[in-house]
Amino acid sequence: MLKGKRIILRPVTPDDVKETISLRYDFEANKQYLGYIFPINLTNEQRWIDSLYSQRIRERIDLVIEEKNTHRFIGLIGVNNIDYINKRAKFGIFIKRRYWGKGFGKEAMRIFLNYLFNQINLNKIYLEVLTENQRAIKLYKSMGFEPEGILKAHYYQDGRYKDVAIYSIFKDKFCS
Repeated sequence: MLKGKRIILRPVTPDDVKETISLRYDFEANKQYLGYIFPINLTNEQRWIDSLYSQRIRERIDLVIEEKNTHRFIGLIGVNNIDYINKRAKFGIFIKRRYWGKGFGKEAMRIFLNYLFNQINLNKIYLEVLTENQRAIKLYKSMGFEPEGILKAHYYQDGRYKDVAIYSIFKDKFCS
């Protein structure tokens, strides 16, 4: 368990299924996060949670963002495609809409990035974000992420192809 001033990052448990599925049901928010757009049910969501801890070699780390005092579920944060040889992973964060703009995402990222760089010993964390998602880009830049490039017409949404920006941060540039 990783602790901050206002939040805790903890492993996803089977008891979180109703909260995690509620994130997926928020279709508008999912569009901002480049999230899963297909219908999902409780059984499939439970299988996803169960699969998080079934891999022998860790290819991903997914944690719940929880409010420290109330233990309310705020969202999820994680990395996947962990490459232990090249010491890199792809980052993602998903915050419930009612918690947007309140600093929870920034605090969660600071704690999680510190863990990834200083405990897991990764060197590079990268992410993909829609170029039109300026709210997220502002957050990523404030954390030290820098642009690496644009994937043109990379993501199909709302009847058109959209550009996706690649951002990354390196261990030696991260200030915890």
